[in-house]
Amino acid sequence: MRTTLVVVVSVMLIAGLCGTVVAGSIDSPGAPSSGSGMYSLSQVYDYLNSGIDVTPLPSFQEPGAAPGSTMKTTKQIYEDMKAKFDECLATAADVKSGVKFFCHVSGSWGVRTGTAQVVLTPTPTPTLTPTSTPTLTPTPWCSAKGGYWGPDGLGGYGCWFIAVNRTDSCTSTCSNNQLTCDTRQWNDIGCTACKAISGSAYCGSDTRSWYPILSVVDPAQCLARSGSTALDSCDASGPYWDHHRLCVCMQ
Repeated sequence: MRTTLVVVVSVMLIAGLCGTVVAGSIDSPGAPSSGSGMYSLSQVYDYLNSGIDVTPLPSFQEPGAAPGSTMKTTKQIYEDMKAKFDECLATAADVKSGVKFFCHVSGSWGVRTGTAQVVLTPTPTPTLTPTSTPTLTPTPWCSAKGGYWGPDGLGGYGCWFIAVNRTDSCTSTCSNNQLTCDTRQWNDIGCTACKAISGSAYCGSDTRSWYPILSVVDPAQCLARSGSTALDSCDASGPYWDHHRLCVCMQ
């Protein structure tokens, strides 16, 4: 009887000291808060491996299905990322000064800033080959006709003749030498052709459209055409008894 009483009293004391044990609710107190969304392991892997950027859901969501066979394990993620990092061997001395880069070298792990000074090599200046100047050597057909091969005032050279008579046009002068009058705006600038043919030391200019000419007064005078005046046609002739036209003839 005494033993039974001791057991009952002991149980009552324990119950009084411990109180009543009540289990709480295991349900969530509310919906997931905004910003609680998380990345999946596949998304983390794709970003580190290929740079594929994704945006997580606004709040945490329970998975709709169990992980599939395509889910990357932490071991796969570690090994694949390490293989890529092992290829990054640049140091600060290899990267342009001021440029940020990720360093994998032991003792320098993390984002670093390059220190290399870039030396710019001057671009070599191309050597310009001088443009060759046309030769003054008479062409065979010009010299054979008795003409003078000289500057034509157009940046090139022509075969020059002096009209025999004052009334001779350049058309007839060239025709007499079995040649054709050049209808372009040629001119005896500097009287180069006239001086060479006549031996005159004088050179002047005039605004008349049928110049250049040789004036056969004593001494003979060479006269070029003013640069602002257009050349008359090949058929024009000198209207004065002492003016003989200078002509450029072509084959």
